This record gives sequence, C-alpha cells and structure tokens, in this order.
Amino acid sequence: MPARFVSASTAFSRLLSGLFILLLATLLSPAAAQTVFSAKASGPTGPTGLFRADQGTVVPVNTGLPYNEFAFVGRDGRTVTLSSSDPAQPNEPSTDLFLHDLVTGQTRKLHDNVTEPLPDGSYLFASPQFSRASDNGQRVAFVNLLASSNDQQQGGAYRQLLVLRGSDGFLLSSAEIGNGSMYDFYNSEFVGISWVPGSDQFVTPAYVDVVDNTGRPTAAAGLVMFARDSTGEYRRTGTLTQPQVFSDGLNVIVQTHAWPSFSPDGSLLAFFRMTYPSAVMDQPVETELLMIDASGSGWVMASFNPGVIGMGVSWSANGQQLVFSVAEQSYSNGLFPPTGEPHTAEVFTLDLSSNEFGRVPGVTSGFFPNGGGAAGGGGGETIFRSNFERQ
Repeated sequence: MPARFVSASTAFSRLLSGLFILLLATLLSPAAAQTVFSAKASGPTGPTGLFRADQGTVVPVNTGLPYNEFAFVGRDGRTVTLSSSDPAQPNEPSTDLFLHDLVTGQTRKLHDNVTEPLPDGSYLFASPQFSRASDNGQRVAFVNLLASSNDQQQGGAYRQLLVLRGSDGFLLSSAEIGNGSMYDFYNSEFVGISWVPGSDQFVTPAYVDVVDNTGRPTAAAGLVMFARDSTGEYRRTGTLTQPQVFSDGLNVIVQTHAWPSFSPDGSLLAFFRMTYPSAVMDQPVETELLMIDASGSGWVMASFNPGVIGMGVSWSANGQQLVFSVAEQSYSNGLFPPTGEPHTAEVFTLDLSSNEFGRVPGVTSGFFPNGGGAAGGGGGETIFRSNFERQ
C-alpha cells in the first residue's frame, strides 16, 4: 500500500448537528485556492446563485440566468455546464442546458428542452442534471431527466445519457436510456460524469449485472466506461467497478458507486461507495470515499458515520488533493431516501502527500465540488455547488 494512504480511521468532528465523520487522517490543513460555488441567493427558498470565494471574500458570478442548477466545471477550470430555465422562454416549464465561461463571463445555450404533450393527456417535462465538458471542450456529456404526469397525478421519470458537440450543442449520441424511477429507486444511474483525461471516453455510474452472495443474478450501479463506436455513437465499452449485493432471505443490502473522478493524469479514479443496508430504506446509508488505480487495486480513503451521503468528488489541478462533499442523508416518516440535506453539506480537501484533511476558506457548505482541472488550467480553483436538488 502506498505510503500516502493510511489504514486507520480517526474521529473528525463536523461543524453541523454534532455529526462526526470518520476520516483516514489525523490533521486539518486549509485549502488555498479560489473557489466558485452555488448557493441560495436570498434564503432557503430563493433562487440559486453562483459565487466566487477568494481568500474568504465572496462575490457573485453573473451567468445571466435566473437559476444555476446542477453546475459542473470541466477539467479546464473555466467551462461550467449548468441547468436553468431560459429567461427568453418564461412560460416553458422544462429547463435547458447552458455553458458558462468563467474567464470571459459569456453564457450560451447548449440544449433546448421543450415540454411535450402526450396522447394520454399528460406532459413530458425535461430538465438537465449531471453534466461535464470534455478536456478540449469538444464534447459535453449530460443527463436529461424526463418526467411525465397524467390527470390522475401519477407518472414516472427516467434519465437519458446524451453527448453533445460543445461548439453548438448538436446531439452526437443518445448513449443510454436509464431504467427509470420504478426500478432505480436508489437514484444511482449516471450520478456524476468524468472524462478520461486527454481522451474521448468518459465514465459514469450505470446498472451492471451482479451475482449476490446466494448466487442469484441481480443488478446494481457500478462505474461504466463509454466511448464512440464505429458509427460515432457512444456505447458501453467496459465496467471499471463491480458493486456487491448481499441477501439473507429477509433483506437485501445493495452497494452503489457514484461521483467518479479521474486524477489529472488519469492514473487514479476516486469515487463514493454507498451501501444501503435496507431494501425498504428504513436504515441510513453507509458511505466510503474510495480510490482505485489502473490495475483495479483500491483503497478506502475515508469512512463516514451512517446517515452521511456523498455529494461529489474531484481533484486539484496538480493531482495532489482530493476535494469532496458530504451531507446528512434526508429523513422523513421513518425512511432514509437516497438524497442529502442541503443545509448540512460541507466541502473538504484531502492532501494525498500528507494525509491531511482541510477546508475551503470562506466556504461553510457546498455540493458538487471541482478542484480546478488539468495542470496549467484554472489555477487550481475549486468549483462547487451548495444546493442539491432532490431527484
């Protein structure tokens, strides 16, 4: 095991609600970098704004959009893809995918969603969720959530994995259609996208075949590689991680893998492993931060108390730090849905050379962190969201 990874856990106190996170490190160190993040601009029910924090000073970033939902930055440290309603279409309930340049301040639309009436009288609504631009900006992979409802207030939702041309938003590929909310009740499909550095391939969570401890075939969300085939469509080309499922006859314990993030040189892949100990979700999730290398060997970098859920992980520009977010899991009527509580989320850093965990100065909460991108681009800034939309 490399010296930079330690094997013993120590208790590390969170600032909110008296919750403790068990981390594989012993010291705290500050993260010195510019940080861009999203937050409610005027209270918990107000619109979401984008902000820039530099050495504790926070100023707003004007995208020209009414909302800044599901904002993710590319490895170049400047290209942010995000979801918002279009101010030019105030009566359109579906939201669109936009691209904002942190350097020039310009924003342009990449994908226009249009609400569609269905034959049964219901409507099909669309809203972009997880997204990421490739290293060179030529491709943008994103997840469109399609949800319908009918006159009886019933309906369903499913996710669609798409790839666009970065220059003009032209649809290059409908890579995969998800299983839908009736099957994916862990909300685990396509949660986070990471492009392989310097390539035209990306990784995202998707359902893979699994055999549980009793020999029964089933499925769970592992990390899957997508690449272009001979026709130009993006298709599955391999499975990088294999989740586990356990059954004792009365209960099923399911692992899901989420928020993949390649190191700048592509040699390491960090992600969250979340274990749901109860099929009916009456017990809290158990979350770990993992890292694997090209051979598939892995290490647990951090373990968290039950009820803490992963909310994104990324790398610093020099590949020496992980930047990640966790939050308290939602709880309602005796159940623990697979979502996090926005006001409890926090962003942390992990220095891989010293095993020290740190904080982002001036940031008390945050989601969807990004550590800055490739060396030489973005100046090592940390980009993150501080408002998670329940799915």
